[in-house]
Amino acid sequence: PLRGYLEGQSNARLKGYTLRIGAVDFSPWNFSLDLFRVTIVQDAHPTPPVAEIPRLDFNVQWRSLLFGRIVADMEVKSPRFFVDLEQLREEWTDPVGMEKRGWQDALLAIYPLHVNELEVTDGALTYLEVEAEKPLQITRALLVARDIRNVASRPGTYPSPVHFEAAVFDTGRAVFDGHANFLLTGGVTAPPA
Repeated sequence: PLRGYLEGQSNARLKGYTLRIGAVDFSPWNFSLDLFRVTIVQDAHPTPPVAEIPRLDFNVQWRSLLFGRIVADMEVKSPRFFVDLEQLREEWTDPVGMEKRGWQDALLAIYPLHVNELEVTDGALTYLEVEAEKPLQITRALLVARDIRNVASRPGTYPSPVHFEAAVFDTGRAVFDGHANFLLTGGVTAPPA
């Protein structure tokens, strides 16, 4: 029953996409939630799916209680993201912008705490093009973003350390280390000196 409820609540908030959950494991003792076989499809072009996520874990971030905040950690294990030209065209022509698709509301419908730390392990992104000899791929991706909700940082700073690394086209390597303010609204501004 919980699986169907979470799926229904999440899909009621999404616009243009549908989320499916294969199984759910909830622990009331520590308020952790594990989702298995999560699939996200674009309604207009459901093949290929936008994402296939074998496992998605939510946990209370207990150390944030020291700062008087109740937030979550989210771990995404071995996600596979797919993009093709038809899906991109749909996004470009749809009057509902990506920021108004309801992703945050859908996430909160699944787990009611705001995510403060995100870790994606063994991720992959594949761009499929019909005429291409070989798809464009990023594999073995690792993404870690901490302090997303600005729990432990001074106001007005760009507190969230972000680390990303991945294999590009099997032989190349991409690495990024920096900081971001995920809560910034009204455009991008330079960080304070």
